Amino acid sequence: MGIKEVLGLSYDDLPYYLKSCFLYFGMYPEDYEVNTNRVIRQWIAEGFVKEESGKTLEEVAEGYLTEFIHRSLVQVSSIRTDGKAKGCRVHDLVREMILEKNEDLNFFKHISEDGHSSLSGRIHRLSITTISDDFVEHIGSSHVRSLLVIPDKESKKNIEYKIPKNFKLLRVLDCNSDSLMSIPENFGNFVLLKYLSLGSGEILKILKSIGMLRNLETLKIRSFSQLIELPKEISKLRKLRHLISKKLSLIQLEDGIGEITSLQTLHSVDLNTDGAAKIIKGLGKLKQMRDLRLVNVRREDGIILSSSINEMQHLEILVVQSRNNGAHYEVIDLDLISLPTKLRKLKLMGILQKLPEWIPKLQNLVELFLGHSRLPEDSLKSLNCLQHLLSLTFQMHSYEGLFWHFEDGWFQKLKELNAIYLQELRFVIIDKGALPSLKKLNFGILWNLENIPIGIQHLEKLEVLRIFFVSDEFVQNISTEDWNSMQHVPLVDISDLEVLSFRNTELQSLPKSIGKLQNLETLDLRQTAVNEMPKEISKFRYMKSLQTLSEVKIDEDGIELITELGKLKQLRKLSLSDIREEHGIALCSSKNEMQ
Repeated sequence: MGIKEVLGLSYDDLPYYLKSCFLYFGMYPEDYEVNTNRVIRQWIAEGFVKEESGKTLEEVAEGYLTEFIHRSLVQVSSIRTDGKAKGCRVHDLVREMILEKNEDLNFFKHISEDGHSSLSGRIHRLSITTISDDFVEHIGSSHVRSLLVIPDKESKKNIEYKIPKNFKLLRVLDCNSDSLMSIPENFGNFVLLKYLSLGSGEILKILKSIGMLRNLETLKIRSFSQLIELPKEISKLRKLRHLISKKLSLIQLEDGIGEITSLQTLHSVDLNTDGAAKIIKGLGKLKQMRDLRLVNVRREDGIILSSSINEMQHLEILVVQSRNNGAHYEVIDLDLISLPTKLRKLKLMGILQKLPEWIPKLQNLVELFLGHSRLPEDSLKSLNCLQHLLSLTFQMHSYEGLFWHFEDGWFQKLKELNAIYLQELRFVIIDKGALPSLKKLNFGILWNLENIPIGIQHLEKLEVLRIFFVSDEFVQNISTEDWNSMQHVPLVDISDLEVLSFRNTELQSLPKSIGKLQNLETLDLRQTAVNEMPKEISKFRYMKSLQTLSEVKIDEDGIELITELGKLKQLRKLSLSDIREEHGIALCSSKNEMQ
């Protein structure tokens, strides 16, 4: 039985309510990474997801996606910190099967640069990946339920896509394009619409009539930094579950935001306004909130914000960024009494001065990001109480201690540790038994850091070590012992390292991690007894620019190495030893290439 037959059986074995969700992946371009939240919300808008007692529709849909992954019908392309799928795609063979099924089922139609299938007859779903707009006049169907516009990213041509006025059965409208979308004047009559994702320019044209879209569940406004001021009519969208943009102003709604009681996702709300207290009070009515992100939070609003967050017992993601007056961030004054026990991700950007007592009590927290916090040395010990923490980031003056000391037993599950722009940090000490699960360690812009972390050899599961923007003294202090302690790490990237010397040292072999130093220009091995050069050294970015190669001992099987030397076109000085007669032809050939 061939692969196609196996895939066909896997599809045929799906329950009927999963088949539509699976076929929906065919709406996306070939090899396209699909954001899982995006496609899940589109399934819900289409009515594909069945209600289950005790679960949100989003949770049920996540189960559908997991089923596809387990059946190898969908591939995970990127994951979140907690291990859940962030992005996914379908294999070429799976996509071919979807297109074959679609021929029989007429599930969707494609319009692409390569042409399109017949647009006559009843069209239920339409996917557009072309930058041409001449397709509109060919669409005669008024039964379109989903319209996705995903043009080629490499195309620099912008056009204006026109939505036909008769698309009143639309449930999903997703324009993921920098081109414009021409919205019909009667857009308020598209009352079945449940998923709407447009650029800020298009949204601003229809904001006044958006209150008529009473069935809307997802509203995503694409903008880079523009503040989108939402009208009070938004409060009429009582079924709205996800309201997403880079920066939203709710000043016209005031506490009216609290009337949208189905809201689960809200980001990012700008609270740098005199009416912020009323807005924050309204937020406290959103009992179903899962993902809340706030920017420009003022210190004086801390008490009322704490009160509102205490009401959100389903909260899973919380991002709070305090107001920046140009010189520094303000204090984040949060005192959470009724803890959101389901909180998985917490990001605080602002001065804390000391670690809030409620943070170490968040036992389901898997990701913690602290920026501009100015925390003292003892804060690290308190964070060790977070037994399920997987990712920890200190960034931008968030830690004012001189050293980090990770003691035996600390952070048993932590997989990723990031220290970025901590001006005071000088030493990092890792005891044996600390950080046993750590896979990624990123240190950057640490100008006072003096050495490679002491005890890094204890991190047996470490896969990636990145160190960037450190002092010249740090680079010069890297010793042979340091390199030996990092021998077990598959990827070591010290981006500032251009010169590396092992002169007059006793080495049996060079660390394989050296091949990962992409900016290395000089490797000095004089008076060093190195028996074997790792093959990874050939991966140096500047290897083809090599000008000096000295004291290279050629063994009896060295013809392949001598042949490779011919690729070094810039070589000025070459010194070889133990050359044998059988090497002569290969050596002459290589020398002829070194002009």
